[in-house]
Amino acid sequence: HHPPPPRRSPPPSSAGAALTRLVSLTNPTQNTASTCTLSLSLINIALETSDSAALSSDPEIVSLLQNVLCRHLLQLSTASDLVVLSLTLRVIFNLFGAMKDRLKVQLEVFLTSVHLRALDPALSGAGGGG
Repeated sequence: HHPPPPRRSPPPSSAGAALTRLVSLTNPTQNTASTCTLSLSLINIALETSDSAALSSDPEIVSLLQNVLCRHLLQLSTASDLVVLSLTLRVIFNLFGAMKDRLKVQLEVFLTSVHLRALDPALSGAGGGG
């Protein structure tokens, strides 16, 4: 008889591992625009086709999306590349649609940031009067 193999903790789910890698590829300070574009496209497909209840029930995925992905999306939302900006907005829309109960703070931060950026050029273009 051979002794049973030692018990190991289960490996991370392949979906979780893939999502973790894709999120890391959205970091605009470490990746090219084309890499960000590809990873945003794949994340968008994942969000459109996945079960939002399953996403929201996995604490590691929730943390990854709340902290890392939302930070990268906020950075990418300032991109001058319209393809990157368009994909970023689509991912934001699908992410908040899928996990709205888990991302209230992130949505507020994102909307405040977009709102302030939208106001800034209007204020500076108005000649400072008002």
